[in-house]
Amino acid sequence: MCSKNKLREKKLIERISLSQEEVTELSKIIVEKVKPLIGDKKLGIFMPIRNEVDLTELLEEGVGLPKITEGMFFYKYTGKFERGVYDILEPTGNIIDVEVILVPGLCYDLKGYRIGYGKGYYDQYLTDQHLKIGVCFDFQVVDEVYSESHDVRLDYVVTDKRILRW
Repeated sequence: MCSKNKLREKKLIERISLSQEEVTELSKIIVEKVKPLIGDKKLGIFMPIRNEVDLTELLEEGVGLPKITEGMFFYKYTGKFERGVYDILEPTGNIIDVEVILVPGLCYDLKGYRIGYGKGYYDQYLTDQHLKIGVCFDFQVVDEVYSESHDVRLDYVVTDKRILRW
């Protein structure tokens, strides 16, 4: 088993090597698998960076998007964006509560844990009241990551090839 940093690096390189056509095609498959899990609950998604799963098909007014201030909170999408702390597009609306959160990451394991970029924003935000769905390309799933006590376990991981549930 690799260290968190080695897994981060390896999976980021693999993901960045995807063509835009592959990202688009695989993202559409993932979005179709996610839709039934969301239902009519208040949704929180993320804007893709570095060839992440593209969820913009789910973007509509009222959907929540993360915004980094002193921590991470979800803000209502109103049709406009601004560049945030990490040069990621963030919504300009007000803070909202979301029920289902589609969670980004670099690597996910068969126990429901993930490795993100290492800042811990999602782990600090997520609670048991949220339905937590990791979304990724299937090659990003590994047998095990080094999970720590502060890491939050997801309820699902949805890939282009499978849906994992805990």
